[in-house]
This record gives sequence, structure tokens and C-alpha cells, in this order.
Amino acid sequence: MREGAQKILPKESFDNCNHSTMKNEATETVKLEIVPIKGVKMHRRIGSIFCFLIGFYVCITGYKKFGFGNIREPGPGFIFTVVGLLLMVLSLLDLHLSFVGKRIARRPVWSGIKWKNMIAVLLGLYSYVYLCNFVGFTIYSFLLMLFLFRVVEPIKWLTAVIIAVITAVAAYMIFCVWLNVQVPKGFLGI
Repeated sequence: MREGAQKILPKESFDNCNHSTMKNEATETVKLEIVPIKGVKMHRRIGSIFCFLIGFYVCITGYKKFGFGNIREPGPGFIFTVVGLLLMVLSLLDLHLSFVGKRIARRPVWSGIKWKNMIAVLLGLYSYVYLCNFVGFTIYSFLLMLFLFRVVEPIKWLTAVIIAVITAVAAYMIFCVWLNVQVPKGFLGI
């Protein structure tokens, strides 16, 4: 089983127990918590409905108080409306999943984390803040994406370069062309 995956257990393993232990492929004994069905699902459903209502309130308030604008000239309420809609969609998805979810065993929160990858991502983002002015937004976006695709989750060089180029060009088009944001040009002026 890959890291971070949740193992679905048969119904018999849930009867008359609060916790269970299981051996994974590395023959480590992992303590698994059994998710209670009725209580957790009801709280999850209430939370989803609450988040939906918050999203609805944010949409309506952002639209009425600030105005939506349009795609070419977004008004001050545009982002509130979009974020409210996103919250509503995600809460409806979570509500749906609470009805069709299965009994699962959960691993402890910090098990299976790839600490080296996490540190590599943080260092890459940290360097982005300081080197972006010198190297330039577009070039450094390409370099950061290439670093993430090759070091953090290694994929083939050609695929990594193609995706990094597409990402950098898309970021340039969104921020520089569409939104007209001033970004660092770098020493090459790109």
C-alpha cells in the first residue's frame, strides 16, 4: 500500500473494538484508529451544512455590498463571490461524501510524511521569495517548477520541462497579461 493511503477494513474488524493494530508492508506495527460511524458522520454533515451557509452568506454579502463587476473588470466583491461559491461547492461535496463514505482505518496524523520532500518544498519557496527579484518571475517560476517536479516527486526530464514551461507561461499570461500585475523582470528583463 502506498504511503498516506487509507486501508479499508472488513466489517468484522470494527466489532467491539476502539483501536486496532495492523502490520504494513515494512512490517512496522501501526496503531489504527477506528472511525465511529454515526457520531462522526453527523458532525461532518452539520459542519458541511454550516460551511455551505457561510459560503452562501459570503456570496450574497460580497455581491450586494461590493458588486461583482465582470471578468474583464472585476469589482471588489468578485473575489468574495468566487470564494463563497468555492466554499459552497466543496461543502456540498463533503456532505455527499459523508453519505457514501466507507468505514476506514486512519493512520496517526504524522505517519508517512516525507520530511525531506517537505523541507525541499519549503526551501524552494523560501528561495523564490529572495531570488525572484534577481532572476525574474517567469524564469524563476520555471526553475521552481522544474525543481519540484524533479526533486520532490521525480518524473521524467522531458515531462518535467514541458510541464514547467506550461506552468511558467500560464503564470505569466495570468498575472502579467490578464491581471496586468507588475512582476519582477530580473537581470534578463523577462
